[in-house]
Amino acid sequence: MQPFNTSLSETLKARRERLSRLVDFPIALWSGRSNARNFPANTYPFRASSHFLYFGGLPLENAVIRLEQGKLTLFMDDASPASALWHGESPTRDAIAQQIGANAAYPLAELAAKVSNCATVLVQDLATRLEQAQVLNRAIAPAPQAYPLGRSI
Repeated sequence: MQPFNTSLSETLKARRERLSRLVDFPIALWSGRSNARNFPANTYPFRASSHFLYFGGLPLENAVIRLEQGKLTLFMDDASPASALWHGESPTRDAIAQQIGANAAYPLAELAAKVSNCATVLVQDLATRLEQAQVLNRAIAPAPQAYPLGRSI
């Protein structure tokens, strides 16, 4: 059991290391997006995927993490300058990567080139599920069929 005084990045690193002892293939986990209620602009409060939260540590909307051999790569876009007007300043992708102990951070535009051979877990919202299938270039079935070549987490 870990002591309570460990930092977020140390806790996440320990989780990644435990996972790397169990699996020998890369995993990509999507955080998901807010779901619309009765029209697109009226959304439910965002709740990141549990798998993403366990290894990523922060409830980042529209982000992906890639896990392999104890290393974490973060994929997310920086907030637009216009969003600061409505929501205030947001931390940069690199600042978030440092906070969670990521080994690298890239914009979402680079995601497809770096996750094509990854196992994944389906998320709840339809838009993200469609994105997962498109980026991975394959159909994603509900667990336990969701892993390539019969592999499971």
